[in-house]
Amino acid sequence: AARAADRRGAASRGHGGEEEEPQLRVATAQVRVAQARAASPAYPELTCKDVVNKEWLEVKALTAAEFSPRWSVMTPVEQIGDAGEQEQEEEGRQVRIHSLVDRAVQSLSSSHSHVDECGMGRLCMSLLAIAIGTSAGDAVVGGGGSLLSAYAVHSPLLTILLDVPWRLVLSSGWPLFAILA
Repeated sequence: AARAADRRGAASRGHGGEEEEPQLRVATAQVRVAQARAASPAYPELTCKDVVNKEWLEVKALTAAEFSPRWSVMTPVEQIGDAGEQEQEEEGRQVRIHSLVDRAVQSLSSSHSHVDECGMGRLCMSLLAIAIGTSAGDAVVGGGGSLLSAYAVHSPLLTILLDVPWRLVLSSGWPLFAILA
């Protein structure tokens, strides 16, 4: 009788353990996922897809188009080219970027109530304005400004470069690295 009771007890423990073990695994996995989500930092939304002012999406598309990769099949000798041609190309690019910044300012100037939206767009437009030499209150166009003296851009730029995974920056659709290059 004692042997039969031991067998019944072992069988019930084995049967109960089999049912509890998968449930325990699921519960443990759910706890681990919740802990990982709580421990991971919240990154800023970089795509600007949910903005109130939809002009940001147009500015983003124009900026991405201007800085899209232009792969060439030129030989290294052809890439050197004439200094005059390179200078004209650079001037043309400066004019296009200046036009892009002007268009962005004009289309976005009506949305003063949404000053905190699309931080990535604001950062990219600020970098472009610095690159073409346009300061905040002064329309000075020249050979470009200095990022070192643009203190207001330091914190957001360093946050994006140091704290946010670059895969998120790249997938945002904003050509930050192309602008910096």
